[in-house]
Amino acid sequence: MTHPRAFITKPFNKLNLQRTVALVVEQLRENKTCRNIAPVVEVMNDRIFVRHNGKMEKLLLKDILYIEADRNYCTIKTTAASHVISSTLKTMAEKLPASQFIRVHRSYIVNISKLDVVTEGHLEIGRKVIPLSKTHKERLFGRIRMI
Repeated sequence: MTHPRAFITKPFNKLNLQRTVALVVEQLRENKTCRNIAPVVEVMNDRIFVRHNGKMEKLLLKDILYIEADRNYCTIKTTAASHVISSTLKTMAEKLPASQFIRVHRSYIVNISKLDVVTEGHLEIGRKVIPLSKTHKERLFGRIRMI
């Protein structure tokens, strides 16, 4: 049996601990040493289920503001909370409905219905400023209606 490899240095914070645990779960799944571990993200029609504190927690797609990448992890930001998951942004973009979500930067996917401000170089959702890359700008402007 192959044992997963992950380490955490001291002192550690909650985010580092979550990432390390998520990494171990992914390695177990990849090695198929533990087949009963559920996927980190399960997408359905109007919701996704994310692994949180040992259980799958429902997040409605309409409540997701944006998703931010950090290497092999993503932070799903909702109006109520943030959820760190072990998944790449590319994987998330493939799983989420394209009618509702769009990639606007190499590190961000946004919920189109939550956009408050759109400029030439950035977006705003709530008070969060999200960069808008040149490569994704044209596709975004084609998706939103301008008056």
